[in-house]
Amino acid sequence: MIREASKTFAGFMSELEGEAVLVEVYTPLCRPCQVLKKEVLPEVEDRIEILTVDATKNTEALNVIQAAIGSISSVPVLILYKNGGVANVHRGAMTLDDVEKFIL
Repeated sequence: MIREASKTFAGFMSELEGEAVLVEVYTPLCRPCQVLKKEVLPEVEDRIEILTVDATKNTEALNVIQAAIGSISSVPVLILYKNGGVANVHRGAMTLDDVEKFIL
């Protein structure tokens, strides 16, 4: 299931506690972000929990992410969390093959 991340600090942190969680940071006007969200990520949602973070609206989650990976100057950004910690980060668009390798 793909869902929008919690807008509270505590809520977002609790969402990251799963075995593996893929987070997409996006903006509504970003075309590569929309392709990821609507065409690529649905292909892997049965294999991993997916959270999306609107960088223009969800400042609490964005602050948590930036504290973990550094500043985000462009989107999309994909972050793979495993057992509550950052396991991998990718900045920029990805194909389905790229995402499948990324979440392994």
